[in-house]
Amino acid sequence: MVRAFFTASIFAFIILMVMFYLGHGMFDLVFFMGHDVIEPVVGFGTAILVFFAALLFALLLVVGVISTLAFIFICAGVGLLLSGLSVLWPIVLIAIIIWLMTSKKNKRHFHS
Repeated sequence: MVRAFFTASIFAFIILMVMFYLGHGMFDLVFFMGHDVIEPVVGFGTAILVFFAALLFALLLVVGVISTLAFIFICAGVGLLLSGLSVLWPIVLIAIIIWLMTSKKNKRHFHS
């Protein structure tokens, strides 16, 4: 997952660079911050910061959703396991006792 994330971020970064230079070179785009014109290098740096902020937000969102789902499934599984054991513990206890008693008989039979 981490490898795919870094690959996707590298491709997105390359696409961002190409779009920025195409927009600035071909269409003579000018970035404004307030009433001031931003130079291309500063505009590109700002675009990179916005890109990485959006990338970090997306990563936190995805990791948060996946962790929440994993936590829910783990809690549900443990809950089902414990509820099953609480209902079936007498049967499990009797089965263990029978297994222990029969395994001792088989060991005595083979050693005699």
